[in-house]
Formats: sequence, structure tokens, C-alpha cells
Amino acid sequence: MAPVPMTVDELAVLAQGLPTSARCLNRDCRRKCPRRPGTQGRQKLFCSSSCRLTYFRERHALLDAWERLEASLSADRRPAPERELRKLQKWIEWLLLRYDVGDPSAVGRAAAAPSTVRDEYGGKSE
Repeated sequence: MAPVPMTVDELAVLAQGLPTSARCLNRDCRRKCPRRPGTQGRQKLFCSSSCRLTYFRERHALLDAWERLEASLSADRRPAPERELRKLQKWIEWLLLRYDVGDPSAVGRAAAAPSTVRDEYGGKSE
């Protein structure tokens, strides 16, 4: 069964009930990012450039560790039993869910960490 369209009154109630800010995506930050009404571009996901860079560097480090564990599983001489390596990989996969990475093997090296704010936004800075 298809969803029922909303009424004008339901739209008004929905719009009034939505939050006007959300927590910064940096997992260690507790600050809020306000929604900028009327903005045609991207809404802010991070409270600062520092939080944005921290987020992407941590994400990159986790992806790198996952890839190295994958290589360790394929190595002739494993540094630890397969069970331990897989356990660490699952732990990292669990952490990567917080960075919007569902399948680390699909991300690959294309997800390099930005070294500056300009890298992340293709020449634009905040």
C-alpha cells in the first residue's frame, strides 16, 4: 500500500516539530550545528573546521587499519590467528558505522583523509 500524502495541517505540525540544530558529527564533540534556513548550499555537519578534519582523519585511520587487517589475513605468515584478526576487523567495522561506512571493502583508497579544509571541500574553506 502506498503512503498517504500529508495534509497542509500535518505539514505545519511536522515543520514546527523538527529540530533546528543537530549535534556535530565529530564523535568527541558535544556542540550543536544550527540549521541555516534559506541556505541553498550544504548544511553544516560539523561545528568547526577542526572537528571536520578530526572526523575524516579518524575515519581514514580506521579504514587503513581495516585494510591492513585484510592484508594480514591474506599473508603467508599471519601476525595473529585468523580468529583474532577477524575479531579486530569486526570491531573496526562497528566503529566505521559511526562514519557512515557500511562496507569498508567498498571504500578503498579513494577515501583518503583530507589534510586541510580546502581538500575536503574542493578549494572552499569555511
